[in-house]
Amino acid sequence: MAGLKNTFKVASLMSYRVWEPVPPNGNLQLLTNQERKISTGVGVQKAVWNLDEIQHSLSREPPLTVVYSTSAQQSMSDTLGWNGSDMCKFICQLTRGRYEGSRWCYAPKGSTPHAADVYRMGYSRVQGRENQRLSPWTYVKFSVVGSNLDKLFIFSAHPEGQFEGE
Repeated sequence: MAGLKNTFKVASLMSYRVWEPVPPNGNLQLLTNQERKISTGVGVQKAVWNLDEIQHSLSREPPLTVVYSTSAQQSMSDTLGWNGSDMCKFICQLTRGRYEGSRWCYAPKGSTPHAADVYRMGYSRVQGRENQRLSPWTYVKFSVVGSNLDKLFIFSAHPEGQFEGE
């Protein structure tokens, strides 16, 4: 019986990952934005993380834990005027059509590369839903992290075009 319980736990933890890209060799900080892009090897970009599963996990009890880089948290507060609830609502409104690619990133103070998915969407914080007419659109880059893949880590959250190459 214990073996079945452990098998279920492992299977449920892995459901966030769609595929596992091979990390680049060397220091990510020395790579260009183009070199940090993740593709399937035949030039095709494919989301690393299962957006449907992440959205489902954000809406269940207890929800998936969301953590933020310092810069993402500051930009959410100062530039977007968002709190954590706003970010969860934003992510729950995303569709696969808003996927912009995947990039290798370091978590703050880390040296382990993480595969992060990038999405852009026009979003009304007041209405809590997509609004394509709102400009600039919001750029969000996230990954599932932790030894048990049990945390959604927000690397970036800001208006599109705020940083070169994003």
